[in-house]
Amino acid sequence: MKTKVVLLLALLLPIGLWANDHFFAKNEGQLSTTAGAAATAVHYYLTTDEADVFVTPTGLHYQFYELATAEGGAPALQGHSLGVLPVGSQPSCRIRSRQRAAYVVHDYDPAAPSGYRRIDHFHEVAYEGLYPNIDWVIRTQARGLKYDFVVQPGGQPSAIRLDIRGASGLRLTTDGGLELLTPLGSVRERQPYAYQETADGRKQIACRFKLEGEQVVFEVGNYDATLPLIIDPYLTWGTYYGSDYAIEQFEEAV
Repeated sequence: MKTKVVLLLALLLPIGLWANDHFFAKNEGQLSTTAGAAATAVHYYLTTDEADVFVTPTGLHYQFYELATAEGGAPALQGHSLGVLPVGSQPSCRIRSRQRAAYVVHDYDPAAPSGYRRIDHFHEVAYEGLYPNIDWVIRTQARGLKYDFVVQPGGQPSAIRLDIRGASGLRLTTDGGLELLTPLGSVRERQPYAYQETADGRKQIACRFKLEGEQVVFEVGNYDATLPLIIDPYLTWGTYYGSDYAIEQFEEAV
């Protein structure tokens, strides 16, 4: 297996990435920065056809790629980073993996007694206790990334505040969604769907995005504070070629 090279908050180097079937892979030391140091800030990551996503204590970091043409007509791989960073999260928050997948990778590691290290994969990860009585649960779906804010009794939806780093602009769409603009294209979040499971079945709760500068908050209607509340946005990739596609085209071109 090839070594994956990571540089957070700048461009992530794409050459040498491998797919993990859209599961979150645990970082067991196989990630390194461009300087060769261990990328210990990354706890989990996934590689999709559209983007690479890195789960860190500060939040989610996305890396998108696009095949471009450099001066003289030579192919060039252009990348852009985007961060979704919770503001004011609890220091006691812990990142946990959930739902272990059957997919396992054994990575060559000459320092290990067996000569390799086991890389487990998971269907979802969660920031447990992101805010008081609020968890942030992230999982993958086709053509996007799904995440829920689970607000337990005692939690306040108004505590959720997301700082968007790397976007050239934010705007609310006419259908109630949110669009994050970047030099390579756009990333869209559909209108958030909030609900509670009650004795009479699932009850939808009014919810919408609100922009405060470069930060995103949720405005939530009346709900039963004695029951858990789920705020359920859905992130979809916009006009990017996608990381795997762009990398394959770049490698073929060179």
